[in-house]
Amino acid sequence: MLALVLVSGCDLLRFHNDPVVARVQWRRLRTSDIKEALGESFSPQNEDMFIEQWVDRQLWYIEAKKNVRMNDHLRSQVKEYRSSLIVREFQEQKVFNKIMIVENEVLDYYDKHHEEFISHQQSAFIEIYSTLSREAASGVLTAVKNSERPLVPAQLKLVHKGGCVEPLDKAIFANNTKSPLGPIFHAGKYYVISIIQYYPENSLLHVEHVRDDIIQKLQVAARANALQKKQKELKDHINVKIFKTSDR
Repeated sequence: MLALVLVSGCDLLRFHNDPVVARVQWRRLRTSDIKEALGESFSPQNEDMFIEQWVDRQLWYIEAKKNVRMNDHLRSQVKEYRSSLIVREFQEQKVFNKIMIVENEVLDYYDKHHEEFISHQQSAFIEIYSTLSREAASGVLTAVKNSERPLVPAQLKLVHKGGCVEPLDKAIFANNTKSPLGPIFHAGKYYVISIIQYYPENSLLHVEHVRDDIIQKLQVAARANALQKKQKELKDHINVKIFKTSDR
């Protein structure tokens, strides 16, 4: 009995630290589930969207199970999807986990491909904050003006003139000022923007402002090479035969 009490107490503590944020019948969504899907740092807006999508998915699944029976076609699709998941997990754990893009590779790519990083229109590298209330946005604006780090997470972005929604685009490129901008209201949110760098037309973008793009390009190439190498290795070690039929 004492052991049962101790286990129950631990469960209560665990559940207290990992509260239920949504429930559909017996299905529960906990904070840990959201962190696993979105990462440790996520905005309240992203959390709300994830919860809403999770609830919708449970509702559809509950209703679908009442009306759809498994058949050979569905079982085959489930088997294929399960196979794809296992393959994908193997690739992530044993093939892609060895890929590492170092700074010298980034700089080398940048030096050899300057033409890719010339902005043919006005551009700006910005730090953008979004909140649901004007008061919160005003607090962010004050913090930025005082060179303090706001509590609201920021997103670093390279934007081109005409590439943002009109209120943000107009504010960013109105007079090329580096003073913090905002609050700017659009679609239910308030934005504060800090301009880090302006670029006139036909400017070469700084490497630090295109680093993420370069890393993404290098990772795509590295993943493709790693897959090709591993696939060749598998063909060399596993007996494979392809039988030609008379129809070919």
